Amino acid sequence: MSPSAFLADPAGFLVRLAARLPELAAPLRPLPLWAQGLLLAAGLAVAAGGARWRRPVALAGGAAAGWLAGMAAAGLLELPGRLLPPIGAALLAGAALMVPSVFPFAAGALPGAFVGARLGLPGGPLVGASIGLLLLGGLGLLAARLLAAAVAGLAGGALAGLALLAASRRLPELRILEERPVLLAALILLLAVSGAAFQVGFAWGGGKRPKPPRGAGAQPAPQPQAV
Repeated sequence: MSPSAFLADPAGFLVRLAARLPELAAPLRPLPLWAQGLLLAAGLAVAAGGARWRRPVALAGGAAAGWLAGMAAAGLLELPGRLLPPIGAALLAGAALMVPSVFPFAAGALPGAFVGARLGLPGGPLVGASIGLLLLGGLGLLAARLLAAAVAGLAGGALAGLALLAASRRLPELRILEERPVLLAALILLLAVSGAAFQVGFAWGGGKRPKPPRGAGAQPAPQPQAV
């Protein structure tokens, strides 16, 4: 799957990439069943509550956004997709780890720049890409909680799907997920959507109770009542 194919049809490119999940599950199949069960439990935990972990979510989201940005840049420059995507993933992941707000901005800025460049605005594609980058990047910052919940839900669903695929060699009941990728995609999507909906209220540091001031927990001494 080349960068030019990504530029021509980003949505179709991502669908075809998701169809390669069985290949990604292959290294996990030699693991014992209990280890695959732990991976499944970890995936479900991430899907249900991973968005609470601000920096890990920013790291994962920044890496994904950087990889997609590298694919887009490689397609524009007509370069192979072996160098720029890993560089973009490493740079944005490191930046998001240090400054977590880089992740929601990049998550909005990337599609914004792509759409803006294709709108045919006066000034050419560069002006359109700059406008789209700033507008949707700003919206990404406003929707940081929702983006964090979506990333955690999708990452947890994908990890759970990989664990089930890996266990299908020992559990024949699960082989239908490998034989029918549509069912696997539906399962991952269901876990991602339900997990994101469950944790959006406390994602990205939301829903935290304010800490009481120091000494607030001490009870005031009872005052003597006047007779």
